[in-house]
Amino acid sequence: MSAPHPVRSIVFLMLGALTAFGCVGTTDTGPQGETGSLSLDLVLSNGVEIDEVVWEITGNDMDMSASIDVSAPGSTASFEVFGLPPNDGVGDEEYVVELSAVSVDGKVACRGSAPFDVEVGKSTDVMVMVNCKLPETLGGVRVNGKFNVCAELEKVVVSPLQTSVGNDIDLSALGVDADGDAIKYIWTGDGGSIDDPSAPNTTYTCEEVGKHSVTILVTDNDVYCRMATWTVPVTCVKGDGGNSCDGVVCVGDGNQCTATECNPANGMCETSNVEDGTQCEIVGIGDGVCSSGDCVEVDLCDGVECPDDGNECTTAECNAANGMCETSNVDNGTECEGGEGMCVDGDCVLIIDKCSEVICDDTGNDCTEEKCNSETGMCDTMNVSDGTECNGGAGACSAGDCVDAPQCVLDADCPATGNECIDAVCNAGTCGTSNNTNACDGGAGTCSAGVCEPNAQVFYEQDFESLDQASGTALGTAPGGAGFLVFGNEFLPDGTPIQGYGPFSAPNGTPGFCSVALGQGGTEQGAQQLVIYSDYNNTGNQEAGNLVEANTFQEPFGNADRITPADFGTYTFSFDAKRGDINDPTLPRCDPTSVEYTPNPPCDSTALAFIKTLDPDAGFATTNFLKVDTTNIPNTWARYSITLVVDAALAGQLLQFGFAATATNFEPSGVLYDNLLVTVE
Repeated sequence: MSAPHPVRSIVFLMLGALTAFGCVGTTDTGPQGETGSLSLDLVLSNGVEIDEVVWEITGNDMDMSASIDVSAPGSTASFEVFGLPPNDGVGDEEYVVELSAVSVDGKVACRGSAPFDVEVGKSTDVMVMVNCKLPETLGGVRVNGKFNVCAELEKVVVSPLQTSVGNDIDLSALGVDADGDAIKYIWTGDGGSIDDPSAPNTTYTCEEVGKHSVTILVTDNDVYCRMATWTVPVTCVKGDGGNSCDGVVCVGDGNQCTATECNPANGMCETSNVEDGTQCEIVGIGDGVCSSGDCVEVDLCDGVECPDDGNECTTAECNAANGMCETSNVDNGTECEGGEGMCVDGDCVLIIDKCSEVICDDTGNDCTEEKCNSETGMCDTMNVSDGTECNGGAGACSAGDCVDAPQCVLDADCPATGNECIDAVCNAGTCGTSNNTNACDGGAGTCSAGVCEPNAQVFYEQDFESLDQASGTALGTAPGGAGFLVFGNEFLPDGTPIQGYGPFSAPNGTPGFCSVALGQGGTEQGAQQLVIYSDYNNTGNQEAGNLVEANTFQEPFGNADRITPADFGTYTFSFDAKRGDINDPTLPRCDPTSVEYTPNPPCDSTALAFIKTLDPDAGFATTNFLKVDTTNIPNTWARYSITLVVDAALAGQLLQFGFAATATNFEPSGVLYDNLLVTVE
């Protein structure tokens, strides 16, 4: 048998058309029937060995099949069928041709099919996509990590630190392991031997004179935990009690400015610098002197003082190469003669006053003036300071023009835009705006084209524009609502807590907690805003003069989904806010935690924005409470922000952000908010 052919991943089946004619018998008066034909050519690709392809045609009461031998060189997986009845009549079925093959090694199976129609007198071309599933060739790995706390070195004792050759130094170490693993001790030393390098208590024997070091390492894992180590220097001296330097010959290093001598304390040769100023010889140069262990050239300028020649435009300095004083020119342009001249090539040249005889004509413009340019001698026109009176006091100068009854003179004269990314500017007496690129949202964003683009991932945002202002559930947790919850707290006039109630889905438009407001925004706030106020439905405690604190907040993770490691990061809560109908800020505060608090009403209502965390496993105790006091904010829109770091210490706790209002005796407490944004880094 010839070599089999490789399979390609995409197979083309060509149904070639043959003209079909009926057979005519000697007794027939007409055609016996009209038929069509089918021709197939299967083109295979490289990669898998195939020697036989099976084909089957079904449909229109037809079911026929056979196989194709593709093992011979040059053969193709192709076939042609003639005599297929046409299926162009009403109710005729569609033909389907199917190809299948199995590789020689039995590991790859291929299959594909395609529908076709047969028409009389026409050829039919069909392409079949045959898909082959290759055998598995790859595997995987499943890894489980196990943490190990490495052993620590708790104590090391080495005694004595000096002894004579042949004698011992006692070594002792103590290691601890938090996991209770077995601890391995490894002692090493240079210039001597260790009796048992793996024992916690052993000895080091001096074998040669000199300064040595002994090192202990403790580990519970030879590969990754070789970190707990300590090194102690020790000294070994001669053991006969004589001079340690007897018989020791020290060889110098060839440096004229260093000396090598034996140290009698340890019998070792040591190198030190000779005294600075000692004469030495520099090869190829001559005499020199020692300085910090190096032979340097003699400073010929040492002690040489060069006299001043009295010329401001020259300077005299000693030449280190020959010890002689030499005069050189200062830089051209250096001032001289008290500023009335300048140095040019060592000479002081007086500066000619080009404006001494120049008279500049008045332009007739109150907002400009002509002055002579001392460098050119020409008259230059310059603008006077913006705001200078002009036209007899009827106008003010702005950028060189006199503006009658100007709208502004300085940028500060123009009203704030309410958008931290858009500045108010004064242009020729008229107020306008200009986009800036400042940091915004308390550093959580950057201004771009007048919009604060967040620098971090947006965790939550709400502008209240899509809410149904007339719906009582627009702010609550019902479908289509903004998802806010509310919770109330009651206090006696002296600040003693009475009770709490909630949480409940936030209402809209009732006398309690919150509402969607209309028409209170600027360009950035749009048509709808959020107004927060106290719970005036709580008539009993309001009438009694007690404090009613109403909280409106988001709890993004909820009781069933507390903070997890995936939620760790830096959260920034930012928002627009402006004063509503909240009471006169000059009255005593209704905040029991404030030093200004007066327990007896009437007292001023208070408001704040907050981001906090609570621990459900500790009775919902507050673990973080960061706030912005919005009681006395202006009645114009501004941007505010609060930032909280959520880390491992807060795992399993709840995150809340929102607003609160506290009032008594039904005092007004409304504050407006919009464009809420929480980002996380």
